[in-house]
Amino acid sequence: MFAVRLRSSIIARLSPATKLVFKILEQNTWMTQKQIAAQTFLPPRTVRYAIKSLREKGLLREKRDWNDLRRKYYRVEKGGKICTYNNFNSRETRHRKLRERNVE
Repeated sequence: MFAVRLRSSIIARLSPATKLVFKILEQNTWMTQKQIAAQTFLPPRTVRYAIKSLREKGLLREKRDWNDLRRKYYRVEKGGKICTYNNFNSRETRHRKLRERNVE
């Protein structure tokens, strides 16, 4: 339950373009950046930024094409870990941990 609430609060704070990329990836399986740009009609640079933002938040999974290592495929991380190292070191998390320590 906490993970679902955390995930929805993370998604709520995303930019509109990033939310669009997230929704497209949620509906499809592995897609390249080029496929995402074609389907969303967003500029490649915006798609790159959205992918970077989603990866930093732990919402995307990435895999490489072993036939062409320049190509990467992305999909939404289904229910698994959405808290990455970056999330644990966020300011909010540090403050929450400090409050929990002071309560005990």
